[in-house]
Amino acid sequence: MAIGSVIVVLMSQILLSGLNGASTFGKRINGDNDMTFAMNSMIDELLEADEIYQIQDRAVQFYVRENGEDGHKIVSYLLKDGTLSRYADHDHLKYDKEKVKLTKGTRTVILDDVDDLKFKREGECLRIYMKRGKGSERIVALRGRYD
Repeated sequence: MAIGSVIVVLMSQILLSGLNGASTFGKRINGDNDMTFAMNSMIDELLEADEIYQIQDRAVQFYVRENGEDGHKIVSYLLKDGTLSRYADHDHLKYDKEKVKLTKGTRTVILDDVDDLKFKREGECLRIYMKRGKGSERIVALRGRYD
């Protein structure tokens, strides 16, 4: 009985260790998928931009002309206090870019626990670097106007 008990305890420890490892691996994969989704969402909208209003270290803002009733929208992506947020404001008229604030419009939290986010213009491209645990970098060719 004593030998059987020792074997059961050892087997349960091995099983628990394997389950904890699988759980940690699953969380890391989900975190990577969340970051990839956030990065791809930003890039999809940036590729539709008609004009880039602002490129800052932790923020980007752009104008998109839309079909239909809304007509125009201003979109901002902003990292503040570890949270990546998207702000979108729809209107019938084009905005004066000097009067638009980064946080204008409806806020949607895209991703929490972001360590860093950098936007950097390089010629006709925008380099986006996001770090959440490990870093990811993408370069987007801008088709919209920008100063």
